[in-house]
Amino acid sequence: MSLEKVSESKLLEILNAELHKEGDYTDCRFTSVQALADTDENGCNWSSANLRCSGVSAAACKPVADRVIQYAKTKYRI
Repeated sequence: MSLEKVSESKLLEILNAELHKEGDYTDCRFTSVQALADTDENGCNWSSANLRCSGVSAAACKPVADRVIQYAKTKYRI
């Protein structure tokens, strides 16, 4: 299966849209992704995303953020 190639800004847009669909996490947003030098076994070339939250602890939405990241890693590459 081939992953869809998107820009980093588009990937962040997708990640944030998915995060905000999952609940009231409007104070949290992904701000950057960690690019990999090479692709992983699934063709993904990024490993994680930086999450910033204002007014709430990032730990509050971390489980949802982790699920969003894992889902996106199966669909998108930068």
